[in-house]
Amino acid sequence: MKILFVNTSTKSCGIYQYGNNLIKTLNKSKDIELKSIDASGLEQVDSELKNDNYDVIIFNYYHNLVNYINFDRKYFNNHICIAILHEIDDTTFKKYKDGFFQKYLYADPTLSTDNPIVTSINRIIPKYENKYKMPSIPTIGSMGFGYERKGYDLLIDQVQKEFDEAIIRLHIPSNGVIDASGSNARSIVNKCKSQIRKKGISIEASHEFLSHEGVLDFLAKNSINAFFYKQEEADGISSSTDHAITVRRPLSINKTPLFKHLHNLNPSILIENNSLKQILSNGTKPFDSIYKDSSEEVFVLNLKKIINDLI
Repeated sequence: MKILFVNTSTKSCGIYQYGNNLIKTLNKSKDIELKSIDASGLEQVDSELKNDNYDVIIFNYYHNLVNYINFDRKYFNNHICIAILHEIDDTTFKKYKDGFFQKYLYADPTLSTDNPIVTSINRIIPKYENKYKMPSIPTIGSMGFGYERKGYDLLIDQVQKEFDEAIIRLHIPSNGVIDASGSNARSIVNKCKSQIRKKGISIEASHEFLSHEGVLDFLAKNSINAFFYKQEEADGISSSTDHAITVRRPLSINKTPLFKHLHNLNPSILIENNSLKQILSNGTKPFDSIYKDSSEEVFVLNLKKIINDLI
């Protein structure tokens, strides 16, 4: 099976990194011959198709980054086109039809749609060996871009509510889409530091844009990772929790829709239901089924079946 994977051209953002992770996963399959390109327009795809033949073209599609596609018109007459979607609402799902793309894939286990052209596919939790020792001092980690709605202030309050001594590690990088100068990130950290009222609580902050492996290592060094987003209405699923689950450390979240696929885990990892200390004590037991159902092998098998049904 020969696949051309078209990633976005904005490298310092989460969508591009998601695409890179997919590329790494697909390259592990012996049954797939993969070529990947970064594209900012269809002319780059056209150029690649002149050099080789492919069974299918997969686009890592996000509306703010891939704005050169006319959904209503079939463009590549001799190729199947598939879109990997990000942050799409239920109303939009209903509008999708066979045009530029012949299939839309959405990595949301909770997806419910009667549109046959849209299919849910599992998220990817790759294998990872956590070689870091559990910290002797409770260390709570969180990461994300420089948005106030990431809820870093909520994390500071929760840690101080439960602990007299703890280290809070924040990784807030700038990227090519928002906060390119990093001023928002630095401002958020300063506000978080101003919230500290206990002598035993400290904040460590970093701002460089990390590779996928660097993100995993950052999360792996913490006792527990936590994401308390302030988004009561949101489309899509956040990839932050994928990374946190990958490193085999406890994870605490809140009831934002961005984490809706994790709301019903048992034991609960919702801060509304359990404290950080209780979630830390429960370890990674809530993720047992996720490690089984969201492996790279399962993703590849599901994708190959979808492609074979289209060819």
